[in-house]
Formats: sequence, structure tokens, C-alpha cells
Amino acid sequence: MQDPWTIYWQSGCLDSCVATQSSQDAVAIEAFWQGLATQLESGSRILDLATGNGTVPAALLRVDNTLRVTGVDKAKIEPLRFLSERGELASADFHGNVDVCSLPFDDAEFDAVTSQFGIEYASLPKAVPEAVRVVRRGGKLQLLMHHADSEVVKPARAKRREMGSLLAEGGVLQKLKAYVAGQLTEDELESSGQAHFASGGRSSQITGQIFEGVYRIISSVNSGDIRAARELCDVMLLRLSADRDRLGQLEDAALSQSQMDSLVSLLETAGIRTVTARALCANEGAGDEFIIGWQYRGEKD
Repeated sequence: MQDPWTIYWQSGCLDSCVATQSSQDAVAIEAFWQGLATQLESGSRILDLATGNGTVPAALLRVDNTLRVTGVDKAKIEPLRFLSERGELASADFHGNVDVCSLPFDDAEFDAVTSQFGIEYASLPKAVPEAVRVVRRGGKLQLLMHHADSEVVKPARAKRREMGSLLAEGGVLQKLKAYVAGQLTEDELESSGQAHFASGGRSSQITGQIFEGVYRIISSVNSGDIRAARELCDVMLLRLSADRDRLGQLEDAALSQSQMDSLVSLLETAGIRTVTARALCANEGAGDEFIIGWQYRGEKD
């Protein structure tokens, strides 16, 4: 199957993870990157690791459009092609199929290296020395990474279970494939859908959207357009499988306190002086504070 992150980014998404439906997590993340941009001199060169569709470059360029930002990702990214609104990103330089553990850049080529929910997906003992290598002495390293107890990671577990139930052998989507192939009646498919809902733990965000697609496929079959029904079914299965795998990778990448401590030690051994290493929270100090991720700020000795 195609890489799940390639599928995700080529669908036109800008952000990979938002903690809640409120705006507070986005506000905290924006402020995190604004703080870096205001410390950099005009024309500074920044390398954003695992950039996706350019969330961090966009945030930096909103503050200072003279910054020269390069974004790399292991996925096959093309933000300027797949995003409907390019905004500030027209001046950024993006490269897909780049492994952060083997960067195609010279030593000390950048004034700052950044990553948002990205570097922790890689092998950190390999990725960290590479990130440190390409930043100049006195340059900055700023990272936002998944926290095992964050409001990004915790909901991912429930979403992944729900997706797994939909994709399970003998589940609704397997029955849908049989229906499109003429091996199952509409009544039998309907019974499978009712059983799925009755089992509980179903959300409008996932199951609701999938069933909207199921109804469109049934409509195509009833109108005699079997080819369209088959294509819709295949796309639905591909995207849901990719999302399930992507969330699995997210869970695996999330760092516990001890793992974060190990990362800080790794960075310091590689030559980075730690400025900040703690949780980034939304609504910090308020009664409804919640964790977004780990924040790290450092400077190269």
C-alpha cells in the first residue's frame, strides 16, 4: 500500500495533528513558532524536518517573509500543488523523499532547524546528529513532539480502534466490497451496518463519514454505475487503512517522560545547549489546561 503519510499530505491537509476542536491548541502552537521567528535575523535559513504540507514554514513566514525556509519530508510531498491556498508558502522550498536520518545538506548550512510532530517518528540516535550537523554554531534547534499523555495522542487510540472495527475481517467495509461485487444483497449490507452501530463506540467523525460514503456507493449501484461504486469503495478502503496506519505510527512515536529525558541527553551530547525542555500546554495556568506535546528549544555550542 502507498505510504499513509503521502496519502494524507496529498489530500491537501495542512496540519497533521490538532489536539482539540477549540482554537486554543492552534494558538499555543502558533505562539511557539512566532517566538522563534522573532529571534531570527532577516534572511535567516531554516530547515524544517518532516515538514508535511508546511505548517511550520507558514507560521514562520507569517512573522518574517524574508526568512529562507526549506522543508523536507520522507513522504512524497508537493504542498504547492496539493494545497488549495498557498498563502505564505510560495517562497518556501520543499523536497519530498528525504530521510531526516540522512540529510542532503552541507554542515552548518542553516541558522535554525525545526520540526513539528515529525522528528520523533524517525530513529532519534540517527536523526539528532543529522539535525545538529546542518545547523551552524550559535544556531537554534526548536522541536514540537508528541507527548504520550497529550490531547493529540489519547484520542488517536480510540480513533484507531474505531477504524480497525470498520476494516475488520467480516466487518462493514468487507461486506461493502462483497455488495459491490454482487455477492451480498443490500439488506444484508444494511444488517451489517446496524450491527456495527449497535456495538457502540462510534463517532460521527469516522463512522458517520464512512457511512455517508457507503450510502453514495449504494446509490451508484442502484443507478447501475458499478464502476463508480467500485472506485469509491477502493478509495474509501485505501484512505481508511492509511489513516489507521498513520495513527498507529503516531502512537508509537509519542514520547514518555523518560524518553524525552533520553532525547535531551542525546541532543546535549551532540552539541546542543538546552534552553527549554518541557510540555507545551494550551490554556496554561487555567483550570482547563491540556498538553499539546513536548517542546524543545536549544542552541548549538
